[in-house]
Amino acid sequence: MTQRDTTAYFRNLKKHGLPHFTLDSFKDLRETLKKDRMSVTTEFQEHLISAEFDGKVIQHRIFLRDPIDIMKEVIRDDSTRQHMLFYPVKKFKRTGNPPFRKVTAYDELWTTKRWWKLQDLLPNHNGCIGAIILYSDGTNAVKFGQKTVHPIYMWLGNVPLRERSASGKEGCQLIGFQPEADLAELCPVCLVPKEHLHLISHQFPKRTVEQAQFHLEQYRQTEQHDGATAAVKELTSTSSLRPEKSAFYRLRCSDVYDAIAADSLHVFGGLYKDHIMQKIFEKLSTAKNEKVHSYLLSLPPYGSLRHVPKRGLTSLESFTCMEIQDAMKNWQCLIVAMIGILPAEIEQEVIPALRSLAVFELLVKMHVQEEDQIAVLRNEKISSFEAALKTLHEHFGMSTKFPKGHLPVHFVHMISKGGTLDHQTTAHGERAHCPLKETFIARAVHSTIDGETEESMAHRAFELMQLQAIQRRVDAANASQLDCSAIQQRRDLINALRLFLLRLMNPSTPARVRQQQLPQIDRSMICDYTLFRCPFNSWMDEREYEDLIRCHPDWQTSGKPRYNDVIIRNEDCTISFGQLVRLFSCRVDGREFQLLLLREYQWVGRHHLSGMPFLKEQEVFRFHLPTSIVRSRYVQPDPIDDGFYHVNDLAEADLFLRFQNLS
Repeated sequence: MTQRDTTAYFRNLKKHGLPHFTLDSFKDLRETLKKDRMSVTTEFQEHLISAEFDGKVIQHRIFLRDPIDIMKEVIRDDSTRQHMLFYPVKKFKRTGNPPFRKVTAYDELWTTKRWWKLQDLLPNHNGCIGAIILYSDGTNAVKFGQKTVHPIYMWLGNVPLRERSASGKEGCQLIGFQPEADLAELCPVCLVPKEHLHLISHQFPKRTVEQAQFHLEQYRQTEQHDGATAAVKELTSTSSLRPEKSAFYRLRCSDVYDAIAADSLHVFGGLYKDHIMQKIFEKLSTAKNEKVHSYLLSLPPYGSLRHVPKRGLTSLESFTCMEIQDAMKNWQCLIVAMIGILPAEIEQEVIPALRSLAVFELLVKMHVQEEDQIAVLRNEKISSFEAALKTLHEHFGMSTKFPKGHLPVHFVHMISKGGTLDHQTTAHGERAHCPLKETFIARAVHSTIDGETEESMAHRAFELMQLQAIQRRVDAANASQLDCSAIQQRRDLINALRLFLLRLMNPSTPARVRQQQLPQIDRSMICDYTLFRCPFNSWMDEREYEDLIRCHPDWQTSGKPRYNDVIIRNEDCTISFGQLVRLFSCRVDGREFQLLLLREYQWVGRHHLSGMPFLKEQEVFRFHLPTSIVRSRYVQPDPIDDGFYHVNDLAEADLFLRFQNLS
């Protein structure tokens, strides 16, 4: 049936005997089926849980959805089952340098050693594995007030990361709420004593259920003889356990500590927010803090890098988790921003230490990990990570005995066991907090202190945003913009374009030609463009990606131009750097050519502080074909010297690998 036939059929149903039929058209049918695929129909069930406290038995009434029922529903759906994988997969990657050899690579959960190990434990190797990932974290239910809830989310490890990150049955699902509690332990992976948290490279005994129960039994014996205070002190001095028995100990054939995933979002976010950034900004004056913040706000956007919140990095304690994630993306930009801000006597040590931390985070969070790369992380980068924390401790008084400074070293081991960190990420649960808050607000309109409701505040914020957009258009009309056509009208540049076109049409053109031999250009046949889609193969996972390279004099009506920087592949197979000034097509003698005009940079070397490739701006313009562009890159102006730029090789893992051996 066509769409028109479907609509006519629905109307006949309503006209002849089914007046309460709710579908009016094919569009309604499509939207209804879409909602059915997006939602899980498993209902919440009421349960009573008994717990003993202070000699009394207390019953808690909770509502939850069974994760097994949700998993069955997802598997039974044909539209979701086609994406799922249930058996382990072995992946290999060829090394980038000759002699080429195959190395084991890890990305999704089913490529890891744990999945293969569990598959071998199944009787007669029959059956397959269903992976359920649980996550819980506290969040404010409303924007104002102290209403805090602790939702429990789940998602399936059998679903690929791309589908798992989207909304729908394959994505994150709310299964219930837990009572408010803070039972976080120092380290959920090893039995490191509290006073030894700063010994990052030291190997401590691995935590298991048997060892945990052994230490808890010793705690109970000490408590009977010496009291609770002495027992807790002995327990924390010998291990990082807390004197509570976990409910997961009762699961048969399971080790809860072996199943713990790497929460890189909160670990690195807490490391930067609560320790590194906070300590650095406390040591700087207000004027220097404002200078750093204004520098970060002036940087152009690039890929996933977003601007820091306008209220400033000095208000880190009030950041939400997603704001911390955005600030973390600007972490590597902070390395350049600190040049000239820190005192000269400590700048030589602190900025390289900040780069060491950023390099460790970049490498440990790569989407695809090789065995060779994991060995480098284990043997070299962990020690540099530890040395960097000690340097920051010496100059800023930052404590080194905190869990989030210790946990990143275990991420290296978790990669081969549980998949790369982006496949273990808890960001799915953090994104689910937003619709959960909207549900709470929709059911109970929360009033602010002055009586204004959140709904009226949203309307007022929307009106303010519209007024600001109008003001930007007015400012853009009055502001002077970069006129790229002025560059083209220069006679020498036009002659260079004519010579470039002549050599394209006739590769055997001699080095010197007469003016009369150059082709004539009809300006009416020149068409300008503002977007260049540049495909490239990533050095990280050998997959093809696409860069969106902008060449726009008025980006998003903001009054500010946006001319992206690119990597150029020269004829002698070397690379250079340039800024895209104009993107156009030109028709000459019945042939159309797509060309780019680039302002090229001069290579200086690697900066002695940031360790990034360092470039000098120069007034040299050259024409290139689109095929000579490798991909885009991210540059930051030097805070001290005008006309000099840092190529941020920490913005992406692909850029870091490309520039790794560049000297």
